[in-house]
Amino acid sequence: MKKALGILESLLIAQLLFVSILIGIKFIYGIRHETIEVKYLWNITSSEIKVTEGSVNGELTNTEDGIVLNVKLKNEEEFYEFTYDITNNGNLDAAITNIEQDITSTNNILVAKITYLDDSEIKIGDIIKSKETKTIKVRIDYPKQETKIYDELTLNFAHKISFSPSY
Repeated sequence: MKKALGILESLLIAQLLFVSILIGIKFIYGIRHETIEVKYLWNITSSEIKVTEGSVNGELTNTEDGIVLNVKLKNEEEFYEFTYDITNNGNLDAAITNIEQDITSTNNILVAKITYLDDSEIKIGDIIKSKETKTIKVRIDYPKQETKIYDELTLNFAHKISFSPSY
């Protein structure tokens, strides 16, 4: 009887050891093959592009590489203005690390003014908190002149804001 209990006890211990090894292997496999959802931590999107009423017609697109605009202005009363939202959908705050602008215009006359919606300056180091949205405003004006020197002015504009995590 003692011998039978000893064999039964040994089999029970072996079975528990085997089950423990299987659970350990499954746990290690799960850790090694686990993927971290980067968007959960870090996800900045730009959306809701709206052209301001009164703007001339232009070609405006939102691409993976940023926002691209092609527009022609003919006189001092004409302008082109649009706004767009930058949203931090992640769980980390984001800091602006770079503000890229590639502007080509007739005789380098036209310039783009880029600000927040309230006309405050956008600066490197500005923080967009997790789940926060900020609205960016871009405006191009035909230059004021006493004597009309320029006729139609063309502007090609590419714009992108880059971010990194803010700790």
